[in-house]
Amino acid sequence: MTDYSKWKIKKEELNNNYEEYGKVASWCNENGYFIKDTGKYYKVEKQNFVIDNKMIENFRSVAYVQEVDPITCNINRLRDEEQTEEVIAEIEQLKEKRKQKVQEIKEKFPYNDELEN
Repeated sequence: MTDYSKWKIKKEELNNNYEEYGKVASWCNENGYFIKDTGKYYKVEKQNFVIDNKMIENFRSVAYVQEVDPITCNINRLRDEEQTEEVIAEIEQLKEKRKQKVQEIKEKFPYNDELEN
């Protein structure tokens, strides 16, 4: 794959280079760069985007709703049934699955201070 990290083009030359611009834009999206308008040129620059703990908290919250809450609902539904050995065993399996999902989410979206340790 071509490295476009040092790419730039004069604005007046853009009309003849839309295909290249599209390739550069795609590369930027995949590699954490963006195309900046500097006045006379369009040039590629590295994004300096920092994810703070509030954003991580939001990511985790969405992941819990999507992945953990359905398991909890299933556990609660089973608790409403007659507590046979099979139902109790299924609840225990679901509780373990839920515990694993919570750990996966924490690993996928660590808080910044957790990364430093």
